[in-house]
Formats: sequence, C-alpha cells, structure tokens
Amino acid sequence: MITMARLNGVWTLLWMTLPGLGGAMDGSSSRSINPHQKKCSIFIAPSSLKNSAGYGVYSTRDIDQGQAILSGPPQTPDGPSLPVINPDATLENDPELQLVSNHWNQVFGHYWWGRGVPDHTSYEAESVMDFQITFGALPNHHCVLSSLDYESPKEDAYDDTLANRYKDPGAGAFSYHKGRIFAATQPVKAGQELFLSYGYCDREEELRQQEYLQWQQQRQQSPRLEVTKMVEPPQLWHPQWATNIPMQVDFDAAEWAVMQQWKKNNSASNGNALLDYDDIDHPRIVKERLTSHARAFLPKTWEELQRIMQQVEEESATILKLQNANVGTSKEQQYEDSISIRIKSDVLQRRLAREYGTTARTPEWIEQNGLCIEHLVPGPSTLPQAGQGAIAQHTLSKGEIIVPVPLLHVSDKRVLNMTDSDGHFTDWQQLLVNYCFSHDESSLMLCPTTNAILINHCSERMKNCPTFDGKPNAAYQWAGENWDPRTQIWLNKTIDELAQQQERLLALEIVATQDIQPGDEVFMDYGPEWEAAWRHHMQHWKSPPIISDTEKTDNDDSIPSAAKDSAYFSVSEANRNDTVPLPQLVSNSIREEKDHPHIFTACLYWPTKLDHDPVFHNTQGVDFDAMDDIELVNRYGDNGSFYRGDYSQQGDGSYWPCSVLFQENNTHSEEGDGEIQYLVRISQHHLHNSQPWDENELPRFLYHYPRASIRYFGEWSVSHYSPPADAGKLDFCGLTSLPFLFSLLQSNLTRATFF
Repeated sequence: MITMARLNGVWTLLWMTLPGLGGAMDGSSSRSINPHQKKCSIFIAPSSLKNSAGYGVYSTRDIDQGQAILSGPPQTPDGPSLPVINPDATLENDPELQLVSNHWNQVFGHYWWGRGVPDHTSYEAESVMDFQITFGALPNHHCVLSSLDYESPKEDAYDDTLANRYKDPGAGAFSYHKGRIFAATQPVKAGQELFLSYGYCDREEELRQQEYLQWQQQRQQSPRLEVTKMVEPPQLWHPQWATNIPMQVDFDAAEWAVMQQWKKNNSASNGNALLDYDDIDHPRIVKERLTSHARAFLPKTWEELQRIMQQVEEESATILKLQNANVGTSKEQQYEDSISIRIKSDVLQRRLAREYGTTARTPEWIEQNGLCIEHLVPGPSTLPQAGQGAIAQHTLSKGEIIVPVPLLHVSDKRVLNMTDSDGHFTDWQQLLVNYCFSHDESSLMLCPTTNAILINHCSERMKNCPTFDGKPNAAYQWAGENWDPRTQIWLNKTIDELAQQQERLLALEIVATQDIQPGDEVFMDYGPEWEAAWRHHMQHWKSPPIISDTEKTDNDDSIPSAAKDSAYFSVSEANRNDTVPLPQLVSNSIREEKDHPHIFTACLYWPTKLDHDPVFHNTQGVDFDAMDDIELVNRYGDNGSFYRGDYSQQGDGSYWPCSVLFQENNTHSEEGDGEIQYLVRISQHHLHNSQPWDENELPRFLYHYPRASIRYFGEWSVSHYSPPADAGKLDFCGLTSLPFLFSLLQSNLTRATFF
C-alpha cells in the first residue's frame, strides 16, 4: 500500500513567485512596517464553537469597530486572491472527470468565494470562483457573531504592473489580484473568535439543498453515458454543512422567547427556578420555529436570564452612547427608540450566541494553543522583478514557526486542466496550480490557505539570497501534533482514502532557519529541479507579437510613461490615469466601438425601470440609418450622472462592459467639481439577466456620465492565461509546459535541520 508518507520520488511545489518575474520594482529593501506592532495578535487555534473540531481565527487585542484586522501598515490587504475558473465550465465534456470535480468543489467550496467577487476577478472568465487566502478562507461562518467586513484595496486592486507581457517571461504566472482588506464590523474584545458570514443564514432555502442532494444522488447512480443528458441541477443555495447550523431564524425565535420570559418573570424573583418556554403563549409562526437549534440558545434558569439581560442593557447603553443618539422632538425620540430596540435586539442575539454557542477563550489560552497568522504581510519583493514577497512584521527567532500552512487537497489534479472552445483538453492548467504542492508521479495536489504562498525562492546555488549569510531564511516541515494531530494520522492514509474526505486534513509549517527582523523578506529554496526548469524556460521564451503601429501610444502625452517603453501598458496604469479615458478606447462616434488587445472599458451600472421602457421592446420600423446621432441618443439614452460609487466597496457585477463614445462639450458634473462628463454605451453583463435592449439588439446610451465611474479591466484569457507566442505546449499561466517542479518535500518529509 502506497501511503502519503511513502510516496516514491520527490515531492515538488508549484509556487507563485518565480525568480525573474514581475514588473519594474526598485529592489529597495526598506519596508513600511508599523513600529508599534511588536507582537502578533491574530492567531488560529481550536474554534470556540461548541461541537466543532476545526480551527478558528482569534484576536488577542481589542479591535475597534471599523479598525483593520491586520495590524500592519494602513490599507494592508490580505494575501493575494486567486481566480479559479469554475471547473464545471471546463470539464462538461468529460462526465467521469466531472464526477471527480464534484469532490474538488466540495473541498474548496468551504473556502473559496462564489459571492462578493470583485469585478476585476469575475472578468477573468465567464464563471469564476475567488480563492481568497487567510481571512477569506480561515474564519468560521456565523450568522449573528460575524464581525468581519471587507473591501477591495482602493488603489491597484488588480496590479498587472508586476509583469510586462511583452518583456517578462513569467508574465501571468502569478495572481495580479490583491487580497481584500478586512475590518471589524463591531468592537472585538481580546480573546474573541473572529467570524465571517458566508451568507448562509436562511433556513427556508434548505428545501433547495435537499432537492440538490437528490439530484446529485440520481446523477451518481446514472450510467456515465447518460450523465450529459440529465437535466440541470436545482439551484444550490446552501452547502451540505450549512444544513445543520443555527440560522438567523433560530436566533430570532430564541430572542422572542427570551423576551417573553423576561416580561413574564421580571417582577418576580425566581432564583434558580427552571424556565418553561413551552408555557409561553407563542404565536404559531414562532412556536413552529422554536426548534432544537433555537432552544440551544435559551437560558435555563431565571438567574441566567437576569444576568444576560443586565449585560445586554449595559452593552446596549455603551453602543447608544458611542452613536451619540440625540433626544429632542417626538419624532427624534421615536427614531432613537427604534434604534435602541434594534441595538438591543442585536446585542441580545449576540449574547445568547456567545453564552450558549461558544466556549470562552483568553488571550493567554490562544497564545498557548494557537499559531500566529500575521507574521507575514504582502509587500514588494527585494528580488528584482519578483513581484510581491512575504515581508515579516515581527521579530522571529531561529526555529520559530513563521506561518502555519493548512492544506486543501485535490485528489485528482486533472480537474485543474483546461479545455479549448471545443471542449477538448489542452496542456493548459488553472493558475491555482502555481500555488500548490504536488508530486510528479501522483494525482494528489495540496494547496495552502495562508500567506505562505507569498514566499519567494532564493538559493546558494543562484547566489541571489538578499539575507545576511546569502542563504534562505525559512524551511518547511509537516505540522506537529501539538497543533494539528490529524496531519500525522493522514500521512499514513492512501490517496483514495483522502479523496473520500471533504474537510481539511493535512498541514505544513514554515519555520525560520535564522533570526528574522521586522521588514525582512522571507525566502525558501525551491530546489535545483525548479531552477533548471526556469533556466530552460528563459532560454526558449519569446515575446508575443507587438500590437500594430496604429495602436501604439508613443505620441500620446496622456498615456503613462511605462506605455511608451513598448506597445504595452497595463490595466493598473490605465486606472491610475483618472483624468481622461484612454484615447485608444474613445471612439468619437456613437456608431463605432473601439477594441484593444488586452484592455476593455467598463462602467458602473445597475438596471432601473428605465431599462424596461417600451422603446427597448419596440423594434418595428426602426431604421438606424435614417436617424441622426442626436435622434438616436434621445431615443435610447438617459441621464447617467447619478451612477457614482467607490469601486472598492462595489459588489458582484457592478461594472458593466461599456464603450466611451464622446467627451461632452462644455458639460460638467452637477456636483460642481469640474469633472468632465461623457457619452457612453452600456453592454450586457454576463452575470446579470439579459436586459430588453440587449435581447432586441438596441443601444443603451448614458449621457452626462462621470469619468470617475469608468474603469478598465483585462480581457478574458489575457492577464494570466495568454501563452508565449512560440510555445508548442503551453500551460495555463503563460509558461511553457514544463511543470516548474522543484525538490521541496522529500518522500518522507521530516523536521527541518538547523545549522
């Protein structure tokens, strides 16, 4: 029997940050690290949720409402997010592999994002999942105790300046997507677990889950030849694990029952008398919903109830005071009363959830039983053109664990293969492959969920380590039994046994091999095999064809200087130039649209009742050639000046493909800020229902449209998926089909040895 620990050959790693990658980095070693942050305060440790065997994310410091969770420099994002093309969209012509893909979906479905995906990620392909590591993957879900919110970085959320696709051989080999910035939605006390709502808080949708499970069972029992003929699955709203957790309706019912008990017994002194919730005259709807989930959060005695209600009053009063509620007219008093009721309701539900659904932790317990996950933050690498690196923000001693590395398993890595437009498999692979551990003779792949993926390669062989002794300052080892005992158990299991499991089972540790100071970049040795593969790639790589002379920008002063170095300019540079739109993408005609090889225009847009105007339904007798431009705009256009918003806070599908047609003459925004306005044409967004004007092939014009709401995005299959022009066999990230394997993990991985 071949087990995980007995696999023959050499374990290898496909890593994001390859030497020689990236854009114009200055190589400076200075780092903007918070001088007051001397100690780690964000940990993973056994979850406080009762009946949970997994891990949770904790804070050992108080965090104010609105304050960033990461204690690094302001606006420090989490590690990079990785766009993953929906495997169902690429494997539909292989029913057998589609079934294997179902398992992969179930494992990663606990961690990647299907909602809340920013537009610069959703535009990577027609159907994209977002694998956001660390705070996007590790916090547990909770409907009431959720204390995390997020936004995209305000600048360069998508940063393709890290590599020039016409100059750098590694362009597209790593994610250009910066991670989200996570902040607290409510005050967090030291010792509390940080929760993130996944959106699964409506028990009414469980019926759809049951329908899906029935469909999935039918699908698995059907002959393979019939799989592709089966009907589409019902909409899956909840993953299977979400069917057995308390939902919002349970906390609503528990709150109502508690308040009824409080009103009934408030005048009496019942001491330790047991409370009888069945004795309350419940409305039918509440009584039916007072399920076992809801009853689990009910105080058992009058003494418990009295203590909880006193805590609720004190916490609610503090919150109201912080919000500076004013008392004045009767309307203001009514408004304050409504706020007070809402606050008390929220506070009571959170108190019940913590009291009866979690186990209290102290900062000391967390530090003893957990591992720090904020030692590393993203930052420009000290290696020339190496893109982002792993920057230490705390002092780390030799032998100390720098970062834990929980691993998600892909039992059959063929599911990461891509297909062409005809559904045939190619040698291309998902970008995720470049971030995962693998073995050249095994189907298994293991993918990290923390900032370990930021660690760059250096070695004594290449003589490129910018450390004091010219050696890498970190190494790897399997997770110790002290924090992840299941790793040692599963190392002796077969891959087939692993494939039957849907939860995380294995983990690594990244360990310091020398003392590391705040601001130092952390490096590991990827191994000689990787270096040989990289040299081969460098020797055989050729630049793709340059775009035509008519598309060059050398004579255009509005284009950033980097664009004049070659025919290439980045999406990031286009968005930084927020004064005027790119001239190459302004058609100066309402009857023409400009295309670009790797950039397209999108406009902030949401459908309104105007999209259903009768004019968009009537196509009888419409003759565009007979209409002049003014008539066309008057017929199919509306005022677009109200489409405004901060990109970093927009949700899924907020920016629709559009064309900038004209700069309007002598028109400025109503806000009086001098912003020039434009005439734009909106196109259908692939994530939204088709609008009447799209179905009837009619134009959708907006005039007085603000420049601030126009953004640029990378064309599909360009940023991470466009191969070198000369490649005969290609992989998904734009490199030759060499697997970029290197000797990281020996067949029996043991503890690192320090010298």
